[in-house]
Amino acid sequence: RAHYKLPPNKYGMQIYRDEKNTATVDTFFKEWCYNSACNLEISKTLPALRELYDGLPWNDMPVLVVAAGPSFYRSIELIKEAQEKGFKIVAVDRIFNDLKENGIKPDITFTMDSQEIVCDFFDEKNIEEEDVFAINITSSPKLFEKLSKGKIYIYGTINPYGALDDNLHVPH
Repeated sequence: RAHYKLPPNKYGMQIYRDEKNTATVDTFFKEWCYNSACNLEISKTLPALRELYDGLPWNDMPVLVVAAGPSFYRSIELIKEAQEKGFKIVAVDRIFNDLKENGIKPDITFTMDSQEIVCDFFDEKNIEEEDVFAINITSSPKLFEKLSKGKIYIYGTINPYGALDDNLHVPH
């Protein structure tokens, strides 16, 4: 079984290879490297996600992670109620527009896919200065441009699927 983990560089980038993600790495590695190189200059101007994470006063607060899926549309009222009760809303990129268009403002929206199509997940009319985005350094450079109206925090792994475990220390 092939498995290795390189230590993070100064941008926190890491790569993993094991049976679970070999196909993903083989498919997207060049794109991750290309996007990362294109994003190096802007990454120097953005705060690291670690800065936000270390400063969040959420230790004793409930958090609701909202992702796309068939149950989302049946759960809109429950999500609104949770937010009214003080839950912090953590969204994935794909659901950002739907949340905003239903009167729900995510506290932070994560995006980690490197493909340019992710830009389509964000309608410019829904992006406000108060919106907070966590964007992987491997994301499309066009995504940084599209979300520039909001507050962007950058994080990085060469394999984005390892980001939450290694950069935020969130266990499965």
